[in-house]
Amino acid sequence: DRKYLANSSELIKEDSDLSPSTYYGKTKLLGEKAVKESSIPSIICRLGWVYGPGMRRASHVRYFAEKCRHRALFSRVDFSGQVMAVYIDDVVEPYFH
Repeated sequence: DRKYLANSSELIKEDSDLSPSTYYGKTKLLGEKAVKESSIPSIICRLGWVYGPGMRRASHVRYFAEKCRHRALFSRVDFSGQVMAVYIDDVVEPYFH
């Protein structure tokens, strides 16, 4: 998340200040810090929408796709933002999930 009252027209980049506003975001940041401080070789990927087999039925990806399929009003608006979606097998070897 951006810092409170930050310029929302600027892209969030890898070196942007981190300011999580939710418990979920705060725990993700704490997890990243713990991994960085450990001696375990690692790569941290900040992924947007991950989809694939075994997704929760109420996941945001399924919800959004279902609404678009039924031509919900918001699916007809040309939003200026972008979101990254990635299939789970393109991120993690099949034997890891």
